[in-house]
Amino acid sequence: MRFALVLAAVCACSVEDPLGTDRSGCAQSPCDPTDRDAYCAGKGPPILVGDGMGNRDICSGAIAQTTFRFALCTHDAYVTSVGLETDSFSAATGYVPGGRGGSVGIDASFQATAPVTLGGSLWASGITATSLSVAGELRDQGALGSMGTISIDQDAFVANDVDVQDLTVGGTLTLPVASTLTIRGANNAPRVTRAPVTIPEPCDFTNTLNIAGYVIAHETLNHNAGIVDSHQLENFTTTQLSLPCGRFYLTKINGGSLTIVAGGRTALFVGGDVTLMQDLTVQLADGAELDLFIAGGLSVGGTANVGSAQQPARARVYVAGAVQLGATGTFGGNFYAPDAILQVSADLEIFGSLFVRAVSASGHVKVHYDTDVLGAGDNCPTGNPTTCRTCLDCRNQACIGGVCGQCRTSADCCPPLLCAGGHCSPQVP
Repeated sequence: MRFALVLAAVCACSVEDPLGTDRSGCAQSPCDPTDRDAYCAGKGPPILVGDGMGNRDICSGAIAQTTFRFALCTHDAYVTSVGLETDSFSAATGYVPGGRGGSVGIDASFQATAPVTLGGSLWASGITATSLSVAGELRDQGALGSMGTISIDQDAFVANDVDVQDLTVGGTLTLPVASTLTIRGANNAPRVTRAPVTIPEPCDFTNTLNIAGYVIAHETLNHNAGIVDSHQLENFTTTQLSLPCGRFYLTKINGGSLTIVAGGRTALFVGGDVTLMQDLTVQLADGAELDLFIAGGLSVGGTANVGSAQQPARARVYVAGAVQLGATGTFGGNFYAPDAILQVSADLEIFGSLFVRAVSASGHVKVHYDTDVLGAGDNCPTGNPTTCRTCLDCRNQACIGGVCGQCRTSADCCPPLLCAGGHCSPQVP
């Protein structure tokens, strides 16, 4: 499997800490954020100090939990002539093929001339598909067109005209009054409602993470002393970097082959580019988790093996700049590169999730979404938020009247989560 990620010529904007409250840099507050013993006495994901842009300290699990809600999120149009398939699972119970969940969010249009099977929902702005099966909801800000079969297990919301051959909607199809509904073949959409339809951009690329800010903040506030020299990977041939619990900073990574082993509540911040002529391997010890923040670009000439297919939610990679990868081995993690275009020249299978600028695929793409990432912040030693401005402040749960609480409808949840029994869930069974 070979693919490359290359930079899209756009800028990434920052937002305030989605939790909007003070967070401790250690296991308890107050404490010295450079005190590694105090930091490692805590449990759960790493705690990151502020990014220098007005953001307060935050648990990295909360960042992952609100960032990786979709199996695949892109800003640009998704145009493909090869198959796309998603499902989901919980790493706590193990992967079983075909699990319901694994949603796709496209801020622009979705165009597919090969079969698409999604275990979750599809959010887009205009959908054209030859064969589309969606186990969740369909939320379309544009028109819906197909010369083949469209099958939606739950509700469908379309803001413009519908012109399809065969249509199945298990729930209610909602269309504006002025929209036309044309079904040329089999009509299995018995419940049609006329009402205004407004679908927000699901991936919200106007509010991307300030990766560089988090990295700069850790240039001095880190746990390097006696463990890591910030310049030690500026020039090497082959090496292994073993990191215990803590937050560590490197100026840049430049060399041949590199293996990174995380041993606990580990976060690694790289101030410049990560450039490897050969292979990159990222491993996690039992019970460990790693957040890797790269302020520059990522270039790997050889094989990239990241995380574990059995525990994808525990590995999170954030890249601010361009990304170029050679062959892929195991990819078990959550990858965030809002300025990168994913170019796939062969079949690609990922356990985890992707948040990228765009995808250009010439091979079949499979994404197995680990729903455990939605609980990545549950064990944060900072506790659960109570007041809010949006659902992001509530770690994807409902924000009603400025207070985090139970959802009433799916509109109270962060996309693409659905309201079930007052809780925002990745997929209603």
